[in-house]
Amino acid sequence: MSRSIPLIIGLLLFLIISGTAAAEDSTNQGFIYGTVTFQNGESQTGFLRWDSEEAFWNDLFHTGYRDNPWLEFIDQDKLLAQRRKEYYESHGLLDRIIYSFEENDDDPIGWRMLLIRYGDIVRIEINDGEDDFMITADGSRHQIGGYGNDDGADLLLYDGQAEPTEIEWNDLVSMEFFPAPAGAVPYGERLYGLVESSEGNFEGYIQWDVSECLSIDTLDGRIDGENHDYPMGEIRSIARAYKQDASVIVLKDGSSVTMGGSNDVESGNRGIMVENPEWGRVIIPWKRFQKLTFIDGKGSGSSRESFTNSAPITGDVVLKDGQTLSGRLVFDLDEGWHWDIFNGSSKDLDFNIPFPLISDITVKDEESCRVTLRSGRVLDLGDNQDTGKKNGGILVFSGTESKPKHVLWPEIQSVQLTP
Repeated sequence: MSRSIPLIIGLLLFLIISGTAAAEDSTNQGFIYGTVTFQNGESQTGFLRWDSEEAFWNDLFHTGYRDNPWLEFIDQDKLLAQRRKEYYESHGLLDRIIYSFEENDDDPIGWRMLLIRYGDIVRIEINDGEDDFMITADGSRHQIGGYGNDDGADLLLYDGQAEPTEIEWNDLVSMEFFPAPAGAVPYGERLYGLVESSEGNFEGYIQWDVSECLSIDTLDGRIDGENHDYPMGEIRSIARAYKQDASVIVLKDGSSVTMGGSNDVESGNRGIMVENPEWGRVIIPWKRFQKLTFIDGKGSGSSRESFTNSAPITGDVVLKDGQTLSGRLVFDLDEGWHWDIFNGSSKDLDFNIPFPLISDITVKDEESCRVTLRSGRVLDLGDNQDTGKKNGGILVFSGTESKPKHVLWPEIQSVQLTP
């Protein structure tokens, strides 16, 4: 036997083993991982899950700014005048008089929801839920709080024990995020599938009822008057039942059942979220949903290392009077970074789109806009503050000028965003 043959065999075995190890390691790359530090100084490290929902780097953390960092640059008189004009055009004399007394001149934009992917957060500092701070990937520090079901939520920490550790938010002083080490075994598999709807098909990672996203999560309901539940990892497909408020569940063993009696499987369902790198997230409401078919072997999603674009939003704002303003942009007076999220709806489908995925935003009318994605997909979106007259406008920092120009939504024709 040639001496080279054992060497070749050994090399092949090494490549097979290495490939298997790499595949196993890649299964944990999408899971949120980090260290939490308690008020008594002790700490724990492991996979983190927000209550029974968010578990992955591209899930959205819901909170709000305690202090809008862009407020000092806003032309408040201009914004108030525009909103007063819009209100007066659609209301009678009595409403106008009441409005003039109730109008708030101190803060014309009010409190704003902040949505950010967990992968864009480096650290959260906690002080009884009142003076919490978030440090983002660009190094900036933001005071957060207000309405948001994630800021202040209980956590689950999986560190390899049989059961997760349950943690209350206010028992902590900080949490720091980083990639899971090679060999750390996640506590479940991420759900992936193809959703068929009345508005087309959408493929990607799944959150059923905007909650269940792991193979260990359960689908529950009633079958023939009795309570039943199935681990999501045992289900092949879920489809709306014909002419009844229920679902047909096909299991991976080939059996099928019709299940009703809970928000998981009837019209009380809060929607089916699909995550895809082309558009971000779309939530499909029950009335548009037809069928979900699960697809195995798609891993756990984007790794922590993939969240590298923390630059400011830049581009060109074309005004209706023909002017073009170029520079750093702050959209709707609170979204100024590539980690910010654009929101809009189309035919009852709600989209959450990271700004780097957007190429162009063109104003259609006072309530809607056309959004062109870098993939070429075009979405006509409305029914949201980002997409219509409730939008506070755009701040444009041009050149070396320290003070931006504040342009209102009715003045804008289109916005072209740089990658």
